[in-house]
Amino acid sequence: GKDLLIAPVLAETDTRTVTFPDGRWVDMNNYENIYDGGSSTSYYAPLGTLPHFARVGSIIPRYTQSAYANTSSIEDSDLTLLYFADLTKDEYETDLGYMFDDNKTSPTSIDDGEYSILRFSASHADDSNWLLLSSEGNGYDGMTTNRKVTVIAPNFDRAVTIGLKRQHNGDNYTDTPLTIVSTKEAFDAADENVLYISADNTLMIKTTWDSSVGAQALYFNASTTSLDNITVAAEAIDIRTLTSDGRLMLAYDITLYATEAVVNLFDISGAAVASIGNLDATRGTHTTEIPALLPGFYIARLTVDTPAGQRTVSRKIRLR
Repeated sequence: GKDLLIAPVLAETDTRTVTFPDGRWVDMNNYENIYDGGSSTSYYAPLGTLPHFARVGSIIPRYTQSAYANTSSIEDSDLTLLYFADLTKDEYETDLGYMFDDNKTSPTSIDDGEYSILRFSASHADDSNWLLLSSEGNGYDGMTTNRKVTVIAPNFDRAVTIGLKRQHNGDNYTDTPLTIVSTKEAFDAADENVLYISADNTLMIKTTWDSSVGAQALYFNASTTSLDNITVAAEAIDIRTLTSDGRLMLAYDITLYATEAVVNLFDISGAAVASIGNLDATRGTHTTEIPALLPGFYIARLTVDTPAGQRTVSRKIRLR
């Protein structure tokens, strides 16, 4: 995908020249090494070392299981999220990632609609950070919904003094404090609801998430206020395209209380070309049809009204 760069060594040599696309790229063999887009490096890659990199601003899911004989033997109840935070973004921009999940045996799971998509989004202001776990799709027989999730965020150079897990269930939610521990040993020994920051600024969070219940938000803030004062105003809204029954649709997420939602579409010059109102503004993932427009790139802007004011997110989309 667009967030991973793999550069295999195909000749009898221990170095490989790697040229990086736009963005910034983290060396997944050594998180301290970050490369700018457009630059090149001669990468030392002896036998057993695969040069591979993640885009800053991405969330990369991984199965914790280190080896398996075939896809049907994957243990998918234990996930690790590698969160490469782009701390240059403002609080209204999000880092994103997702994972497609099906029964790992059927070649027709998409056509049959028997799959789930796990979505991960994160944002950060100077003293407030959150990571949202959500899911969509019909699922499949025997699907795992209750998962242990370990978040690892290298180079997270932010103070964190308070942590909270917020589990959504329809219009309700339950808050659970995250215990901040001072050692990696204490983090490893804990089952869930724990947070640790290492001396090299690696943020780690361990939680359990039942996606069948609803979305889960993890807050990790530099704040001296009590947990009761963490506001829902930081929660995410997002918009994107997806294909459903062979049709390209707009999908949007709302995970806070909202009273109204509208989508406006603009061409690349900034001129308004369409508006979609009277949208479902309840919490959850929703879809709506895209107006008849010429193929090309557009800006989709989702605006929701909440008791605390309006929130807006814009994304570039491509219509084919």
